Amino acid sequence: MSRAWMPMYWGDYFASTLHLSVEQSGAYLHLIGHYWVNGGLPNDEKQLMAIARMDDEQWRGNCHVLHSFFTIDWRHKRIDKELAKAKSLSDRRALYGLKGAMAKHGKLNGHSWQKPTQSQSHIERGLTEKETEALDRLSKKPQH
Repeated sequence: MSRAWMPMYWGDYFASTLHLSVEQSGAYLHLIGHYWVNGGLPNDEKQLMAIARMDDEQWRGNCHVLHSFFTIDWRHKRIDKELAKAKSLSDRRALYGLKGAMAKHGKLNGHSWQKPTQSQSHIERGLTEKETEALDRLSKKPQH
């Protein structure tokens, strides 16, 4: 899933970061931007310093403040929540696209689709793994 954009709730950001210096605020923005694009942060201090665009001295003086926005293992609850929402939306859109293609053509990648048996793999059905997962989810959803 491509994450070309990130929801940014500026009111929430400013309310929780008013105590930060310009340097800390910039570093925090770099950290959360990296988190969004990569699904998390490394647990390596040198890598975190590079992401935050800080040298050793800057990092030593600011890492405790920056770390206060994250859990002990550099997880961020708000971004994790937003990543889950984005994945759910992406999955739903993919599913609706497949559903529309099936309704229009009754085929996917030139193959008719029928509910698979447990033993059939996506390769045997001529579909990608993502297409198979989406169609399997679709077949389990009640139709309205």
